[in-house]
Amino acid sequence: MVQLQKISTTLDHGVGLGASPACWAVKGATHIVVRQLGTMWVALEGGSKVAVAFDRKTLVAKLEELI
Repeated sequence: MVQLQKISTTLDHGVGLGASPACWAVKGATHIVVRQLGTMWVALEGGSKVAVAFDRKTLVAKLEELI
């Protein structure tokens, strides 16, 4: 079972400058990073996409098949 651990929290850049979303990594394989980019969730390994989904639950299911 793939579990995610938070490696960075949501960062607020100040009034009118927006925010950066939290960053996650696969527990036990921290070289695989999970991020929300726009409306998509993406798993990255070494800068290249490993899996893509519309929600985090589906992305974790895809990662379970790969790992």
